[in-house]
Amino acid sequence: MIETNSKKCILFVDDEPFILKSIRRSIKMQTDEWNLFFASSGMGALDMCDNISFDLIVTDAKMPQMEGHELLFRLRNRKDTCEIPTIMLTGFAEESLRKRAVEAGVIEFLNKPIDTEELVLRLRNVIRLKTISDELRQKNEELKESSKQIIRRLGKAAEYRDNETGKHVIRVAYYSRILAEGLGLDSDLVDLISMTAPMHDIGKIGIPDDILKKKDKLKPVEYEIIKKHALFGGEVLQPLTTDELGYYNQHMAIGRDILAEQNTPLLGMAASIAFSHHEKWDGTGYPAGLKGEAIPLEGRIVAIADVFDALTSKRYYKPAYPLPESIAIINEMNGTHFEPALVDCFNENIDKIIEVVHHLSDNSKNDNPDRKEGQF
Repeated sequence: MIETNSKKCILFVDDEPFILKSIRRSIKMQTDEWNLFFASSGMGALDMCDNISFDLIVTDAKMPQMEGHELLFRLRNRKDTCEIPTIMLTGFAEESLRKRAVEAGVIEFLNKPIDTEELVLRLRNVIRLKTISDELRQKNEELKESSKQIIRRLGKAAEYRDNETGKHVIRVAYYSRILAEGLGLDSDLVDLISMTAPMHDIGKIGIPDDILKKKDKLKPVEYEIIKKHALFGGEVLQPLTTDELGYYNQHMAIGRDILAEQNTPLLGMAASIAFSHHEKWDGTGYPAGLKGEAIPLEGRIVAIADVFDALTSKRYYKPAYPLPESIAIINEMNGTHFEPALVDCFNENIDKIIEVVHHLSDNSKNDNPDRKEGQF
């Protein structure tokens, strides 16, 4: 992209040079608050969009080779231009074009001949709205990133309670991403599962250390307590109740604003995974004894990732199993603990999974949860 100054950039598109000159002259007589660019055709406008990030595009409706509505459709189909607001210039005899323009995403119309004062006012209004939209989008992205970081850190903090490196949750996130991609899931769903998988054991914060870190075999009553971490995890990640909100809200208004938010896809997915990742395909798992496809897909995915990492990792109560033995155990659980299709996916992607084992071992310094598999 070509570097521009801090001024907003507006592109005008018209096949009549004298109209573009008139627009330039008229605007310059009133204000110098924008960078103005001009193109004499739709293709010329698209070429300019390759090099300049525009804040607004004003295009004529009727042009040879590529009419205004076609230009708008092309802009909407490009990732780098789909959010640019557009104004269309139309003649009074061109009302039939307006419907197609609206379908293409135009947000304003101006009739020819152009009233310069009205044009400048429209430009200011659209630019102002674009600026507000950009700021909101940036804040939204910052909030999303903050949520992701909180999710990762809470998951890692929970894991530190019974794993000295905390890398278990990072590896589970990678394994879950590999399996989700191997199933051909939508990229947004893959990202959501990968981001929330580290929270699968957040319920461990409710398990006493003398049980969680016990090196000897657990007694039946202790195992029942361990199993409760799935319930605790699901509860921790659920939206706050009205009573809980009231308790937290009594201190400050900002606390009320934050805590009043309802469940989000991120926390909803995290809660589902925390609750269901110990369910088994044959219905013998916990905490609800769900069977088959009654188990959420995200829980089925994280289940195989979690067990595989537990097998290949050293724990208080056991050494790490060799890779061949761990892979064999996963396959032995095909149809009982794990969904057969997921075991097939596991085997088909075993090279990627082994790569994670080698590069994110507890002795490795590679622990960036944002890195895609293969990028170590």
